[in-house]
Amino acid sequence: MFGSVARTGESPPTPIVGMVVVGALLILVEGLVELGISSQASVYGLPVPLSLWAVPALTITLAALLLLLIWRYAISPSWGLGVLFIALGALSFVLGGGFLVGGILILIGGAIACFVDWVQELVDLNRQFARARATSPPPEARGGDPPRTSTKDTAGPWRPAKSAGIVVYRPCPSCGALNRQEFTVCPSCGKSIES
Repeated sequence: MFGSVARTGESPPTPIVGMVVVGALLILVEGLVELGISSQASVYGLPVPLSLWAVPALTITLAALLLLLIWRYAISPSWGLGVLFIALGALSFVLGGGFLVGGILILIGGAIACFVDWVQELVDLNRQFARARATSPPPEARGGDPPRTSTKDTAGPWRPAKSAGIVVYRPCPSCGALNRQEFTVCPSCGKSIES
């Protein structure tokens, strides 16, 4: 949606789904409360204009739309739906915003949905770059030289790199500087470090 590539088969980030569902449920509860207040006002004979009945209807419709969109987001997460969550969360403040908390949760969930999709695109791009570097021939082979046949020092994704030898250090008895075990004279103070 909105030019984004939907990655089906991936699970959506659970906190986003939770935030938007809770926000939509709070908006739904607020719409039902508004509907109850309007109906009680008409029962007691107070004049309730038709435009006042539209507010609970729009609030309940907005909650239903948000629940439908989060279901779609759970099937295929995308940044476009995150932008739509942000827009609908901002619109919910006109209608009450689910006791304000619902609108805030939807705004945060939409922002995180956009951020998660952006990070996932960066990870996919880096993964493709790393895969391309791992499968390309070594620089010697690209220049016309024959490829290396020795596998002693080369590392790849299928075998670990050859580890370096362990270096042991010992302190100088005079100045305390650390020196390699094979040194007999401390380079810091010039004194003998023979044990």
